[in-house]
Order: sequence, then structure tokens, then C-alpha cells
Amino acid sequence: MLQPDSLPAFAAWLLGLVTLAAATASDIRTLEVEDWVWMPALAYGIPFTVWSTLTGRVNTLLLALAAVWMILGLVVFITGAMGRADGLAVMSVALLTPQAAFFTLTYAFIALIVTHISVACVVNLKRQRRDRSYTEKLEKLGAPAAALLLTVAVKHPAPFHPEAGGKIYSEKTGRFTWFTDTEKEEEPREGDWVQLPMPAIPFLLASYATMTLTFALFF
Repeated sequence: MLQPDSLPAFAAWLLGLVTLAAATASDIRTLEVEDWVWMPALAYGIPFTVWSTLTGRVNTLLLALAAVWMILGLVVFITGAMGRADGLAVMSVALLTPQAAFFTLTYAFIALIVTHISVACVVNLKRQRRDRSYTEKLEKLGAPAAALLLTVAVKHPAPFHPEAGGKIYSEKTGRFTWFTDTEKEEEPREGDWVQLPMPAIPFLLASYATMTLTFALFF
């Protein structure tokens, strides 16, 4: 049975789970999550983290590591570098489960990056085999070979939401960049190279459920 002093932590964990589940459903369906979805988690998470800190319920080192992720989430939210929802998701997890936040977020994004690279490699290798000139436009820009690990060329009809996946190279601008604002990009045209659109929040949900359960059982 839960003790009275553990109820706030359980409420925080449950709120995080419900929020991430709702966000995952939206992210998979439309590659978008409305900002209001995160508001309850943030509203509860801020005082919860303060309470946990003042009562000594969070390891100081783990709290500091969670704060690093919190800052990164805020930067992503402000700049839109990955998407505002991803920034809000990171901040929500950091605030609701500060004890496990570092491991939850680190493992989630490692899994996302590995999956992202694997899928991009498969797509680009298949296309290059069918068309030897497939990567010529990217090569003419002097883009590093590593660009093929993260980007794919748009072929219409584009199988993803217009705002998903920031534009890396556009025939219109003739430039290559590693960083884009996914919230402000116009609809990609055929021949543009874009970040492979992949919902990040499902990875976060899986890591959240796994890591928080691990901490609850063994720490």
C-alpha cells in the first residue's frame, strides 16, 4: 500500500504516463502534439520537483542531470530545432520524474537516433541502387557523407506531414544546413532533402515506462 508521502510521486508518475500515452497517439497519427497536452504535467511537475528537492527525496547528482535535460528541452521548445512538442515532452519528464529523468531521456533519444539512422540508411541505399544519380545533388553541395545517415530526398506525394522533418537542403535556397526550425518550414518539394520524419514521443513513452519501473523496483 502506498504511504502518504509517496502519493505525490505516484501521482506525478501516473500523470506522466497518461500524458505521454495521449501525446504518443497524436504523434503517431499526425506527427503533431498540441501544446495544451503538456500543461497539466508542467503545472504539477514544477511544484513537485521543488517539493522533492526541499524534502531530499531526489539524489543531488540525478537532480542536476535532470536539470541539464530540462534546459535542453527548454532550448528545443524555444528554437523549434526538433519541434515544440519534443521540448515540452523532455521538460515534462524531467519535472515529473527527476530521479529517473536522466536515464529515461538518454535511453529514449539513443533508441530514436539508432532507429532514425538505420531507417535512413536503408531508404537511401535502396534508392541509390535504383538510381545511381540519387545522391548527386547532395554531393554537389559538399555535404558530408554523414548527411545520408539523417536525411532522405523527398519524393511526392510526400508520405509525411508537411511540417514534419526540417528541410536540410532545398533547390530553392541551394544551401545545406544541419539545423532547421521544423515549425517554420514550408512544404517540401520533390528533390528537397529533409530530416527523416520520425515521431520521437513513442520512444520516450517506452523508455519512461521501463526506466521508472526499474527505479521503483531496484532503487
